[in-house]
Amino acid sequence: MTVFSNPCSDTSRQDNDTAFPAMIEWATATNRAIAPMEFPDALHYLMKNQKMTVEHLEETSLISTRTIIRLSNDPDYGVTREHIVALSVGLTLPPIISMELLRKAGLVMKNTMRHNTHCMILCEMYSCKIEAVNQFLVSLNIPPLTRLGASM
Repeated sequence: MTVFSNPCSDTSRQDNDTAFPAMIEWATATNRAIAPMEFPDALHYLMKNQKMTVEHLEETSLISTRTIIRLSNDPDYGVTREHIVALSVGLTLPPIISMELLRKAGLVMKNTMRHNTHCMILCEMYSCKIEAVNQFLVSLNIPPLTRLGASM
């Protein structure tokens, strides 16, 4: 059995040894900051923290500007697992932040091929470009995360 490795990582082990503690520290502080927030406020916070405009997030997540605005403003808008995975990739969020967003949206990953693949993406491919993630999904006969990504 081959161990899955991040296909988008271009950092060396030494770089990871330096960056990893800083990422854990940032993720811990960020999780604390978003803990009391509802999903829309948490998304808005993460976008601001990452200095990400709605337009730039559309480019990096392939979620339409209109949908991003709804997700970040309307607590009753129907956020999906696919939205969260695409947003997490678009914002390059580490898995513990992505899992918190899922929790805030009231979503859980089930033991299905599709959901397990989404979990693996959150854990191993969150630093990839969304196009690479969508290509990976299509190669497994799983629909891409967003409609904008469907025209590949």
